Amino acid sequence: GNPPFVGAKLMTEEQRADLLAVAGKLQGAGLLDLVCAWYLKAAAFVGTTQTRCAFVSTSSICQGEQVGVLFGALLAQGFLIQFAHRTFRWNN
Repeated sequence: GNPPFVGAKLMTEEQRADLLAVAGKLQGAGLLDLVCAWYLKAAAFVGTTQTRCAFVSTSSICQGEQVGVLFGALLAQGFLIQFAHRTFRWNN
């Protein structure tokens, strides 16, 4: 499942603690939205296997300050983004 879509500035103390527990000593982790924890956790879980993961995420993780922190960490570990879809309006 996907996490709640909570921005870095709107997280509860418990959510922030969860994110930082997953992010470890990643420089700039305090800038990340909660959904970034799922990316980091997946990267740690799959390690060097050929496993693929898919996520529904907020567009904010590919804009601004979070890009260098999240994608910098993932790319440094050898992970690739194979597919991304443009933002679209959800309809219930």
